[in-house]
Amino acid sequence: QQRFSLPDGIYDFELQISDNNSKDKPFKSSRQLEIEYPADKIVVSDIQLLESYKQSSVTTILTKSGYDMLPYISNFYPKEMAHVSFYAELYNSSVILGPDEKYLVNYFIESLDANFSLNDYRGFVRQTSGKVNVVLSKFNIAGLPSGNYHLIVEARNKTNELLARRNVF
Repeated sequence: QQRFSLPDGIYDFELQISDNNSKDKPFKSSRQLEIEYPADKIVVSDIQLLESYKQSSVTTILTKSGYDMLPYISNFYPKEMAHVSFYAELYNSSVILGPDEKYLVNYFIESLDANFSLNDYRGFVRQTSGKVNVVLSKFNIAGLPSGNYHLIVEARNKTNELLARRNVF
C-alpha cells in the first residue's frame, strides 16, 4: 500500500505487472484519474474497504488517522466473512458549516436492485466540523443475504439536508 497526496487535477495512471520467472511481456494497464475535491462544498472521500484495522502508536505505511489499516482488495464478500469494515474522510465541513458546528454522518448498506437501505445495516456518528473528519466503522454482515449492495456514507446538517454522499459497490 502506498498513499500519495495529490492536488486536484487529471493524472495518467499506469499499472505494470511482471513475473520475474516468465519471459512474457509485462501486463500493462493505464487510465486517466481525475482528482477533484472542491473547496466550496463538503466532500466525502472514496470509501476504503478494510480487511482489518487497529489503533496504532507508531506510524507506518499502513497508518492513517492513528490506525493501522489493512485494505480489503476486493468488493466480493464470501459468506465466511462476517464483517465489512471501512474508512472515509469528509473535507471542508468547517468552511461550509462554520467552526465547531455539529452535523451527522450516516452510513448504511443499500440494496442495489431495489435501491433502498436495510434497517439492520445502518449507523451514524455525530461530528464537529473540521478541516478533515474521519469515519471508521464496520457492519456485521453474517445475516446479510447474498446480493449486490452499495455501502453509502453521507453527511447531513442540523435540518437533515444532504450535504455530501459517496458510495462503493
